[in-house]
Amino acid sequence: MTGSTLRADRERCIGSGLCTGLAPEVFGAADDDLVELLRQPERDRADVARAIASCPVEALGWSEAPTDEREDRG
Repeated sequence: MTGSTLRADRERCIGSGLCTGLAPEVFGAADDDLVELLRQPERDRADVARAIASCPVEALGWSEAPTDEREDRG
């Protein structure tokens, strides 16, 4: 089973601040003005989708990560 995890690539980030303006509860700026992920949001949040789409260097996105197999056992 897989789950979606929001990723923020600080190596790609140029500090434009668009993500922090569009989804301030999720994205922040660290002391170096680069993106900082504040928390993992629900995947269907429109503000997060806008922030991902607005990033000029595509530093934001969703990745599929395996979840613990024990969750599948009943």
